[in-house]
Amino acid sequence: MRLNGHDAFRKSEVVDLGGGRKIELAEVLGRGEGSVVYAGVLSSAFGVRRRVAVKMFPSLSSDDAEVVAEALAVAAAKGACVEHPNVVRTYEFGFFYGQPHVVMERVDGVSLRTFLEHAVSGGRRVPLDLALYVGAEIAAALDGARTARGTDGVHLGLNHLALSASEVLLSWRGEVKVADFGYSSARAASSTVRSLRSVAKRVDTMSPEVARGRKGDARSDVFSLGLLVRELLVGPRFPRGMAHDEILSLARDGHILGRCIEPDLPGDLANILHRALQVDPDDRYPSVSAMAWDLRRAAIAMGAADARDVLRRALARELGVDACEITQETVLPAQDDAEELADADVIDISPAARRRK
Repeated sequence: MRLNGHDAFRKSEVVDLGGGRKIELAEVLGRGEGSVVYAGVLSSAFGVRRRVAVKMFPSLSSDDAEVVAEALAVAAAKGACVEHPNVVRTYEFGFFYGQPHVVMERVDGVSLRTFLEHAVSGGRRVPLDLALYVGAEIAAALDGARTARGTDGVHLGLNHLALSASEVLLSWRGEVKVADFGYSSARAASSTVRSLRSVAKRVDTMSPEVARGRKGDARSDVFSLGLLVRELLVGPRFPRGMAHDEILSLARDGHILGRCIEPDLPGDLANILHRALQVDPDDRYPSVSAMAWDLRRAAIAMGAADARDVLRRALARELGVDACEITQETVLPAQDDAEELADADVIDISPAARRRK
């Protein structure tokens, strides 16, 4: 069976990992340009079972198959070393019918992108304290990955470099987790149309240097985080309907259309965003940890040091979900949502979550 394109999917397909370990694949959770994500259960030879998400990457052309496969393997190996409550865990990497796959933590919730779209469609804005909490949690994830150590004890220095609202997951319990650390290098290694489309979807949160094709560093993640916090508080960087070529040109120059700072934002927060969104990396925060410190201080000053319950209630309000009523039953998301879920590693969408007010 081939798991690329729109080929038929056989329910309960089993991926044999060897040694009595296997993954029982269930329904498709999402399908996008760069991957297909399945629900799954990882089982050991002794009956220990764990719910997981399995990201299957498409077939690789002969021109770049070896390079991309190696880049994916390196990203997965580094990701598996990151143990942080705000980072989606990586469990396994391998090949199934010649296609690379990554086995990851399954988070019950939605992407930040889905949450923002629901809020905007309802004419609502994210409360300031909630935006600060989410931003600080994302910062903690970025800092956790950058300071994580490998099995040899050496710092990984892992940067995201492709951060967007689609890679940020909000669990029904009010947790904030970031996915897809290190996979930007694998996308860059591929010369396929799929990889180009995948990059195009993330241009609106790219730093100028990354949009220009440079490698980027921790300060590039600072810029992307600044844009996400800005989107939570003000709105997206570019309006809908703009041509991709125009967006890419503006992103390379570091432009942000519209007002970046609104008059009613507290001065401290305005200063944080101003510093994070400087075009020259040398003028930004030197690392996400420095920005995280300022975000935490601003959150504490507003009494929003831990707004997990606020986030849980906000998810319930926007998506009609009560975390206490979540079951393991799932349904296939709508096609538009499915494409985003595949790129974001977003997981179970319960029947209740699909209800619209």
